[in-house]
Amino acid sequence: MMATRKGYVGITRELLQANADPDLKNMYGETALMTTIPSFSDNRVKIVKTIVNHGADVNAKSDTGETALIIACQHADPASMEEDIYIPIIKTLLNHGADVNAVTNSGNTALIYAAQAGDANVVKMLLDSGADPEHQSDSGETALSAACDEDIEKIMIHQNGIPFGGSIMKTI
Repeated sequence: MMATRKGYVGITRELLQANADPDLKNMYGETALMTTIPSFSDNRVKIVKTIVNHGADVNAKSDTGETALIIACQHADPASMEEDIYIPIIKTLLNHGADVNAVTNSGNTALIYAAQAGDANVVKMLLDSGADPEHQSDSGETALSAACDEDIEKIMIHQNGIPFGGSIMKTI
């Protein structure tokens, strides 16, 4: 896991070719794929693709129920200037079968986290991939109630035509 977090693409590739287990978990139940995503390495996209192409389980869950997709969506903040990193990571995960409706132990989904982070591009990508916009977390939050951006609200309303429980949307 250290090679992936540090951004060592070559070492990561060599370890995987030598049959290192890409799904080995740390003490928090996180795989190398999960710990690579929020790292500060400029090679995150290459590392994620390398790990996934070597058979990593994109739907593995940490002890808190987070998947790699959920972690990527938590960090997909357009204000962070790293959208060019998270969009390709999210696309890679989705293209390799990531469950767009996976739920954490607290009932949150990738869509709820993406709406909280405020990245309209990620929200649209998740909706296009079949994310459930009406899912409620354990605290009753939906992606729409978590949305911190008017563009995200518009995407969710207009793309899906969903009344989201009928409350706020009846006025539109």
